[in-house]
Amino acid sequence: MAAAATEPIPGRVNQDWCCVTPSAAVVLDGVTPRGETGCVHDVPWYVSRLGAALVSRLGAALPLADTLAGAIADTARAHEGACDLSQPGSPAAAVAVLRWHGDVVEYLALADVTVVLHGADGLQVITDDRVAATEPVPAGAVGTAGHTAGVEAMMYAQLTSRNRPGGYWVASSSPAAAAEAITGTASGSTTAAALTDGAAAVVDRYGLMTWTRALAVLTERGPAELIRRARTAERADPDGTLWPRLKTADDATAVIMTRD
Repeated sequence: MAAAATEPIPGRVNQDWCCVTPSAAVVLDGVTPRGETGCVHDVPWYVSRLGAALVSRLGAALPLADTLAGAIADTARAHEGACDLSQPGSPAAAVAVLRWHGDVVEYLALADVTVVLHGADGLQVITDDRVAATEPVPAGAVGTAGHTAGVEAMMYAQLTSRNRPGGYWVASSSPAAAAEAITGTASGSTTAAALTDGAAAVVDRYGLMTWTRALAVLTERGPAELIRRARTAERADPDGTLWPRLKTADDATAVIMTRD
């Protein structure tokens, strides 16, 4: 069984992307542009091209990091020389990939995505938190002068730390970033999920449930229900005073795959 759902910030264009095949899943979380991008393409263009390139390569017997590197290179070529890809703010995305081989699942996580696995080894939660480590989420109500200044400082810190040692890594224009992804395998797995931070927030930001409960919701009621609960929390705290965050709402995507 496999199911997926993705939903943009209400009234906005979705910068997330996902795809599920019989044996794999890809989840992308596009990075909001920060400063000069040097690119004529927007984030939805980037995530759709990168996602398609990734899916087309997943059938090959290559490690997932190599598969992602190839997809990043494919996408860079798709810019067709119209863009300055040396700019640090070039379109980018966080990446989660799942790929099954029988009861063994391979996983990859790059930037602020979460992979959750359950099986013979119990529950495993894999999160790449290097983005969050660059600068704390600013305090204060969303939209106030202090919060806005804090967001600008955070975005600058993240931009100057992107794809360099001691900072964090994200899919953008350099295939080398793929080698920095968190990868691994889990045997005896029966359930695997991949989520962008907008969906994972029900656990790690809002504390509405445990990861065990989140997997149950995904399996029994589907990814759209998990996203609905995230939206309910966002509406209940629109200025971020209860749960400090960068913005009132976020694009949210979740994928669940189960094997008997």
